[in-house]
Amino acid sequence: MQKAEVSKTSSPPTQESAPQPAGIVERLVRDDLDRKRFLQMAGRAGAASFGAFVLAACAFALAGAAAAVILVVVVALGGGGSGGGSRVVRAQVLAPRASASVRLDGGHAELSIANMPQTEPGRVYEVWVQRGTKAEPTNALFTVTSTGSAMVGVPGSVAGAKAIMVTSEPVGGSREPTRSPVIIANLS
Repeated sequence: MQKAEVSKTSSPPTQESAPQPAGIVERLVRDDLDRKRFLQMAGRAGAASFGAFVLAACAFALAGAAAAVILVVVVALGGGGSGGGSRVVRAQVLAPRASASVRLDGGHAELSIANMPQTEPGRVYEVWVQRGTKAEPTNALFTVTSTGSAMVGVPGSVAGAKAIMVTSEPVGGSREPTRSPVIIANLS
């Protein structure tokens, strides 16, 4: 390993040659020399306490890093929600290459859609909640992005629902489905 040399000027700096900030190598060499001077002056007891301080500082830093990792894992797994936790239900989708899933959390649901085709002109997708044999309309009307994706919150509670469905409906929605569902997520 090469030793870095720290240049020292014998005359005070002038305005033309103002001192430049020390580089990282110079700072590391200076810090190492300061540490060695401290250990020589403090003797063995000082060296032991310095070592204990360094170990404690490392342990504290590692504990903080571990806590941050645990927090990220808990949030990623959905443990930061309220109460009953969440589950994801994969939906059946009639469109080729399209996919959909519903995330359920405490009676609330969110529909996530990917690669879904655009609706025909004058039509939108409408979300329905099936309770028993009847499909109840929601006020969730949507279109997908140019890449076929959408995130749709299902209004109201889905507690006790058998399924969440999506149909293609005229703009403005319908009171009853006018076409067969293109997405069906069975909840029970």
